Amino acid sequence: MPYPFTIDEGDFKADGINHVKEEKIHKTFHIHQKWLEGSQNAQWLIDTIIDLVKKARSTSHPINGIVLPEYSITWDIFQNLSRALEAECETLEFLIAGSSDNCHGQKGNIVLDRTFNYADSNDTQKKVVEELTISRRKHHRWCLNGEQIRSYGLKDTLDDNSLWWESHQIGLRRVVLTEFRFGTTYVPIICEDLARIDPCHDQLRSMGPNIVFALLMDGPQMTTRWPAKYAHSLADDPGCSVLSLTSKALVNRSNIWRAEEKQKKGEKPTEPNNSIGLWKDSTSEPREIECPDGYNGVVLILKGEDCKMNTICGRRTREHLVWKYHNHIKL
Repeated sequence: MPYPFTIDEGDFKADGINHVKEEKIHKTFHIHQKWLEGSQNAQWLIDTIIDLVKKARSTSHPINGIVLPEYSITWDIFQNLSRALEAECETLEFLIAGSSDNCHGQKGNIVLDRTFNYADSNDTQKKVVEELTISRRKHHRWCLNGEQIRSYGLKDTLDDNSLWWESHQIGLRRVVLTEFRFGTTYVPIICEDLARIDPCHDQLRSMGPNIVFALLMDGPQMTTRWPAKYAHSLADDPGCSVLSLTSKALVNRSNIWRAEEKQKKGEKPTEPNNSIGLWKDSTSEPREIECPDGYNGVVLILKGEDCKMNTICGRRTREHLVWKYHNHIKL
């Protein structure tokens, strides 16, 4: 679900802290989650996700995982959403979301990752018997340059002659590998962590997860932009499948700017790009996943294929799956 759907320019707040380095002014900013203010907005989000699950069920596609982008929710909403999904979605295996805090109330740019294990009961409902929840902080800070500030329509809030650094505590850098079913592991990462090779890409490559979920706050996920470039490096070696996911909010702001630039140049306007996600695996070309206006989410349908792997001592195993794009449905 590419939430939030809207971000106001005023949600980007200048901190007023700056220094000069290499004749460039560096300043800091933080993001205010106005889209979550009030209990009604938080409940609307949970209700909307439950409605999407019901719509997906009507298309005969069970929902096994739910993913929300970078900085989309809070720990309290994550908890309430998890409880609602347990009651409604007995096929759910994992929930991943970008958050502004964690279970200890610590603020930051954080990924929350929860897996669900079930036990069959005497009735038709499955019951959750175990939950495993992990969280980790973003490894790097987002740096907004003049081009990005203009493309997101933030010039009235942030000076486009300066470099603006995201203000958050980084803390201990780590990568957590999650096994959610036999033969499949995944790793969730946050935005710049996909592009920066330091300090954890070597560890990520050595573990070789089946799927990497990259949670972004970014513009359209086009095959010509940076997420596709860095997804290639992980998909080709060590052979991970990579899904990048951003919010509709910055996709829409980018489309508005692109249309205005075309108009200034007297050029024919192009159709807006509504790609909120990008899928790349080891053998296929990157695939854009669109979610146009009027839709609140996408069901991404994947197919797991057996893959023969060689061990260091020469044995071969089939206990490894490569996940491939099969289809996607807009909801």
